[in-house]
Amino acid sequence: MSEILLLTIVVFCTVVIVACCSIYLIYSRLLQNKDEKNVQKYVSELLPQCYYYFIEGSPIETLENIHNPYQVKAIEIILTKYIHLLNDQDVVNRITQYVEKNLSEHYKKNLKSRRWGIRLNAIFKILDFKIQTLAPSVLELLNSSRKFSQKEYFEMYKVIALFMPEHLMSQLKNSTDRISNIELYKVLALLKEDTIKEIMQDFSSLTQSQQIAVIDTIASKSMLEYSDFLHELIKDENIEIRIHAMKAIEQIGFIQPIETYEPFFYADDWRERMLFAKILKYFSLDEIIDYLKVLVTDPSWWVRYHTVQMITDQKNGEKVLKLLYEQTDDLYARDIILESLGA
Repeated sequence: MSEILLLTIVVFCTVVIVACCSIYLIYSRLLQNKDEKNVQKYVSELLPQCYYYFIEGSPIETLENIHNPYQVKAIEIILTKYIHLLNDQDVVNRITQYVEKNLSEHYKKNLKSRRWGIRLNAIFKILDFKIQTLAPSVLELLNSSRKFSQKEYFEMYKVIALFMPEHLMSQLKNSTDRISNIELYKVLALLKEDTIKEIMQDFSSLTQSQQIAVIDTIASKSMLEYSDFLHELIKDENIEIRIHAMKAIEQIGFIQPIETYEPFFYADDWRERMLFAKILKYFSLDEIIDYLKVLVTDPSWWVRYHTVQMITDQKNGEKVLKLLYEQTDDLYARDIILESLGA
């Protein structure tokens, strides 16, 4: 009898819990729908005023007194669309000035929220609206003992790179595990060339991942003044540094005599041989034909592929491929050449 009573109690409690959860979810959804309707109502009301204020440049006093949370959300939606859809510096400047004057305290408060979604949205808006005055608040967060998600760190470093670049490397040095290598490169890509030059003065003290990100940034910005530096790096003991330096040289195209790159031709690692193949595009056929005969028969498919691809992209590429086809007995080389020729 006691077992039946216990089972009844368990079932009853389960039903009550499920019912309560259902009621909570329904209530939350009703509140969300109500909030969304209120925000949309203000979007409709504020849209004409925003047009005159930000697009036409006509001051409107009512927009200078936005405090209602629904109004704040509505104007945020409108201004975000303006930023993403319009490519007008005057409009951007008006938006930045307006947000710094009227909404900066709102975002500053949100940066300190316990909810990561609210914090992250505030950082997004600092970047979107270019709120430079809030960069010190972001730096303060980075220097605090609080822990943040990787996404937050990434976005905060972007803020520092844009508005306080002199603090970026000290922040990165103290927190090498906060963001990925790809994210690090994306952050450095935001820096101006003058800042990159300052970082280069302390290159040897950077971690390997930071050095690689700097090398890739030099390549993306085509900073020719570092050509000699990159050529020194292709002699580095670390293969990853060599590879990224060689990629940068190939991308920038400021080339030295072919003998400079021969260690890559003889390298054991297929990635280095592949990069040697790619850089041959900068030399005449007479200089590279003997290398090509070897590279099209390389044990690595990727080396053969990029060799043939490099030849194909040249002005007399088809003629060179036919010549190599006639002079090699390697079946793999013949197959990839024929494929490239469309035969």
